[in-house]
Amino acid sequence: MSSNGLARHRCARARFVGWTLTFLLTGACGTGGVTTTAGPDGPAQTAYAPPAGKGPIVVVLSGHSGPGLYHGYAAELSRLGYYSVLLDGKDILTREQDGAGNLRKAIERAQRSSQAVPGKAAGYHPVP
Repeated sequence: MSSNGLARHRCARARFVGWTLTFLLTGACGTGGVTTTAGPDGPAQTAYAPPAGKGPIVVVLSGHSGPGLYHGYAAELSRLGYYSVLLDGKDILTREQDGAGNLRKAIERAQRSSQAVPGKAAGYHPVP
């Protein structure tokens, strides 16, 4: 590997370690999300507003372990300018509930938020 290639590899590795530490630290600290319980408007969620006040919607689905490990990811997305909504994946990816209906309700609730930019929503499923 050339010295230039080695330098790029080391920089990429340092960025990866930095992001990993950021996610771990934000997961362990208070993240400032607003939690809403499940109800007719949709499943339980924690919403994170972007610092600028409004942002495009990103829906974050947790894994089978539940949303506890994913608060850091959702909070980081909000710091990047998105209105992120964290949902328990078990409320969406299930045969025991109307998962598609729960997701639709969660997106509609997010679209009504004054902190979300009107329009479409994107999905994100991180792997911790």
